[in-house]
Amino acid sequence: MNKTPRKSSPGRFVGGRVVGMALACMVAFASIHCDAQEKPIEKLDTEIVVGGQHGQAAGFNPMHDRYWLGGYKESFTSEIPEELRNVDALTRATKLKRLVACADAWFYPFSERVENGASGIDLDIARAIASRQGWRVEVVWANTGSFAGIGREFRRGIDKGYCDFFTGLVITGDDDQVEKHKLTFTRPYLGLGFVLVVQGNAVHVRTLDEIKRQKIKIGVLMFSPMEEYIRVNAIDHELYYQNQRLIDGLVQGEVQAAILWTGALATLKRDYQTEFNMVPGYVPAKGQRWNGAWAIQKKEPELKRFLDEQFEALLKDGEMKRIVERYGMPFYPPFDQ
Repeated sequence: MNKTPRKSSPGRFVGGRVVGMALACMVAFASIHCDAQEKPIEKLDTEIVVGGQHGQAAGFNPMHDRYWLGGYKESFTSEIPEELRNVDALTRATKLKRLVACADAWFYPFSERVENGASGIDLDIARAIASRQGWRVEVVWANTGSFAGIGREFRRGIDKGYCDFFTGLVITGDDDQVEKHKLTFTRPYLGLGFVLVVQGNAVHVRTLDEIKRQKIKIGVLMFSPMEEYIRVNAIDHELYYQNQRLIDGLVQGEVQAAILWTGALATLKRDYQTEFNMVPGYVPAKGQRWNGAWAIQKKEPELKRFLDEQFEALLKDGEMKRIVERYGMPFYPPFDQ
């Protein structure tokens, strides 16, 4: 069995970001230390607790890109004719045969800027929608993991009309930034949540209740909604400061079970060769699950109607499921919340 990670990021820390909303996650500052034989940590990037896995995209570092920092956006690579600059978004998309997405460049598995373009679940969904119309997809890159938060990225992108929709969001019920920026959610297209993964002497368990009864120590992400649940229910646990460290704890055998955000499973499948997996058929319980959606401007009801219909079609014919599972993430249809 090969449990050696293909790569690691010892310099990461939890930044407490929730994509598009505040889910009671705290900003945590890592206590950085080096012993006499260690080199100083060169740089830190941010990772989120709910929404996905925030890591560095190959070939793109917005925090060291003077054009990006100066407000430059890779938007509208072809000029918009004067007569289409003030029409509604769906009319413009139809005439120009393109959809423009605002997407986080560091948000694997949902969106990621790679050396030769863009990849991720949300961008593949956008391409599937566009291809059915004979259109193309363009991307305006964002960095929602910065301390400035998603509000700044709304302001720099969709508020100015640089993109038709903003991807990678989670509907939490505490979505003040969406309302503040006069945005609205599409219909949900995907269920997300915390799931149970097991290995070793825990491979037979199927629920958190069994974990508790059998006194199996479980790995839990610090400052996540699951930390409170585990504490309240008095389940023996080990806290980890970020998804990467939690996965490393499983790989190194520090714990035999863990509760992981579904987006982290995609990173696990991509970056590790392991023998632990999500409990078969596991479904996150209420309070441990949310729905994914995109945001569009409230003044664009026709675009919302169009995207809602496209999501419904992709869910119905199984294409949404195929896209999600290609990234090693379990597919859940939108949850009834």
